Amino acid sequence: MAAVFDKAVAAQCLSDVPIGAFLSGGVDSSAVVAAMVASGNRPKQTYCIGFDGPTMQSEGFGDDLAHARVIARQLDVPLTEIRVGEMAPEGFEQLAFTLDEPQADPAALYVGKIAEAARADSIKVLLGGTGGDDIFSGYRAFTRDCVQQIPITARGFDVETELTLQALYRGLVIKEVPAPYRARPEGSFSKLNTFSDGFRVLLRLFLILKSYKPLTFFGSISILLGLFGLAVGSLPVYDYLTDPNHFVHRVPSAILAAALMIMAFFSLGLGLILNSVNLRLLELEKLITKR
Repeated sequence: MAAVFDKAVAAQCLSDVPIGAFLSGGVDSSAVVAAMVASGNRPKQTYCIGFDGPTMQSEGFGDDLAHARVIARQLDVPLTEIRVGEMAPEGFEQLAFTLDEPQADPAALYVGKIAEAARADSIKVLLGGTGGDDIFSGYRAFTRDCVQQIPITARGFDVETELTLQALYRGLVIKEVPAPYRARPEGSFSKLNTFSDGFRVLLRLFLILKSYKPLTFFGSISILLGLFGLAVGSLPVYDYLTDPNHFVHRVPSAILAAALMIMAFFSLGLGLILNSVNLRLLELEKLITKR
């Protein structure tokens, strides 16, 4: 794997202009710069962003300079340190034009700062390893058939939940590969939020259960409504059985019980119909993917 990685990086170094590199000190950028050095394509300059001010951590950015300095020293490559604070609105219009698409990730602002510094150094090509270490931190690898079968609508942390449930729904094989998992370095922090991301996962579970297991979802609602209807309906039934004139004193309870039972049967019928539709769609999908 290391040989394949080094060969891939070396292929990206074919250029008629000097090449630089992003260097955050993380696994991905460090591995790329190390491969460049090993292949004889030592970067002319490497760049790393450092943040000033207490607000950067709340935006999900830590200070990478300490790690970058260690890697630059070990690999004997020049490192340009770019210090930034809170971003001013100047240049936003040009950045939006350059990106050419809606972008909510503030990282583009800092990549722009590195690009400006590289251009000032007459470097027009920068190698980076964005996302290169994701495969080693719990991200997934897919076969081509799997990618073609699984529709993904999630856009955040809940994508992992949808991937698992979609794979289980389609009977795909999920293989877990053990990997070493070390403690988070001191001073670093997670971008995940227990409550907001947890809520997104629960919401995704709810939506997928409703869409892909309608009989389970609506059947459960039907059972709850039915039990509640029986409990409420027992009061007017008791009145009818115990009153000498069979007079029902709790008329509102009788109306509520009848409404709950109607809703229970309606929910059960809806679940049966949607379940039949889902089964037919799954059969059609399997026929199409076989072709």
